[in-house]
Amino acid sequence: MPVITLAGERLIAQKQAAGAPLTIDAFVLANVPGLDPAAPIDRHEGLPEDSRQVFSGGVTQVGYVNPNLVVYSLSLDSTQGDFAFNWIGLVSTTDDNAVVAIAHVPLQQKRKTQGSVTGNNITRNFMLEFNGAQSLTDITVSADTWQIDFTARLLGIDERERLSNQDLYGPAAFIQNGFKLVKSGSRFELQPGVGYVGGVRIEQTEPLFITVPHSPASVWVDAALVGDVSGVEPRFQVIVADQVEGGPDAHGVRHYVAKLADIAQDGAVTDRRTTSAAAIQAALEAHQATPDPHPQYLRQTQYSDLKSGRKNLLINPFCAVWQTGPQVLAPTQGTYLADGWKLHRLSEFNGQFNAHLLDDKIGLALTCTATASSRALVSVAQFIEATTLQPLTYLNKADKVSLVFKIRFSANYRGKLALAAHNHDTSILLGWKAVEVAGDASFPYQEAEIAFEFGDWHLDPERTGAGLIVSVHFEDASDYGFSAAINHQLRLHALQLEQGHRSTDFEPISLHEALAQCQRYYRALTIPYLQGWTTDKERFTVGSLWYPTMRVSPAVSLLDLSYDGGDWAQAEGISDKNCYITMQPNGSGHTAIRHGRAILDARF
Repeated sequence: MPVITLAGERLIAQKQAAGAPLTIDAFVLANVPGLDPAAPIDRHEGLPEDSRQVFSGGVTQVGYVNPNLVVYSLSLDSTQGDFAFNWIGLVSTTDDNAVVAIAHVPLQQKRKTQGSVTGNNITRNFMLEFNGAQSLTDITVSADTWQIDFTARLLGIDERERLSNQDLYGPAAFIQNGFKLVKSGSRFELQPGVGYVGGVRIEQTEPLFITVPHSPASVWVDAALVGDVSGVEPRFQVIVADQVEGGPDAHGVRHYVAKLADIAQDGAVTDRRTTSAAAIQAALEAHQATPDPHPQYLRQTQYSDLKSGRKNLLINPFCAVWQTGPQVLAPTQGTYLADGWKLHRLSEFNGQFNAHLLDDKIGLALTCTATASSRALVSVAQFIEATTLQPLTYLNKADKVSLVFKIRFSANYRGKLALAAHNHDTSILLGWKAVEVAGDASFPYQEAEIAFEFGDWHLDPERTGAGLIVSVHFEDASDYGFSAAINHQLRLHALQLEQGHRSTDFEPISLHEALAQCQRYYRALTIPYLQGWTTDKERFTVGSLWYPTMRVSPAVSLLDLSYDGGDWAQAEGISDKNCYITMQPNGSGHTAIRHGRAILDARF
């Protein structure tokens, strides 16, 4: 292991104390007999005797890695040599040739180019680490590519290319008739062409006749990358043998083998090559069988998420926002619980629930406090307006919408629940799925989902109440409807409505985002199809259904009104279900308001 010598340590201390720069400007290479590179280095060690020194020269380049780590590099090209060395020293010639650092290495050869024999190029880096190294040595150049051992890097590039070829073609593959063995009269020949063996690309441009001393026999090809730092080239040889093994040879060159053909006793040839088409087909089948063969690209569902911004079309999907308070006692039909989510219960259900925010501040819990004498429909639902869903058909240029509704829930009882989706205006059922509730006192998590599809006519903005309702229905074990039992509790932890045919992981959403969704308002809201009539001069109201999901009734004002008949109008108010506008008839007798259309400013 390289060390800073005691002389180098003293020199560094002296320079730091004097505020003078430390100049390290030379490398010395030596061949010291009997040197053990694994043994600890004596820090008293100095320069070897002159007869052992094989090279002395200036530092090729310097640079800093960080303020406490500097690098000195020596580059020897193929014009220098021949010599061998196992000792490297870093020297300051301006300070009496003080040896600052030493490394003992295995014996290494440096050869120069002589005639047609190419020499080698070597680069050796010495890294010194001590406090304030950059400042003391006055090095201002950052470490750069000159510090790279290009031999190792180029060999690494060759190996990466070989592995890439092997990933594509497998252990061996041959293009069309390349290296195909055929019998020509009494002789055997390999057809010209290209093949890949162990990722090594081999090519022959002319037919190759081979000698087969006996039959039966097998014919193999042995391929290897052979060369030096100036480059490598693929080489191959054809071998007739029963068996051939690959692996490194005596010179460390790795060989890769593939069987080309078998020759029977009567001289018949059986082709044993794997053609590139077969290899690619096998790779393609394996590729297609992979669940996510292209992880570098977005999946279709992820692409849809990207187009629409957030993938979850619901507001307050974790039931974390309760602006009316963290609990609702004995909610009745249409009562909002968590923001955006309201309870739906038929009048036949005479049981009772309390609703509250879970202790971990995420999720909605419904606890039965009174058992119903008859089973009836009970559900928690959210309305999704057509304006939220219309961009899905526009962006996808499709006349159908595919959605998945998914929930995570837990319970302390056993029974059933169902997931449902309806057209809000027509009550047409778009999807329904019953799920077993396998609860106990530990409230184990369960998940359920339903995929459904519907035509874009459901989203016609001219239709009153256009949109979608998704809901979670509570059922008894064997009957439609719910009677419940005291202290039975169902917890809804997460709900998600997303585009596609399969659900994905629940999308994280912060409390801040959820709160922003719930604090929204509508401006210039069009209420179509207002109509009404009266037989006298009294004021009367006309109404239209109002469907946006709310937590409280909005404040409204009338921006514009068009109609047949009547004298004047003002916005009377909006309830959870209806929008009312007061009309003043413009005469006596029968007055009818037809084809009315109001534009409101509604804020909440």
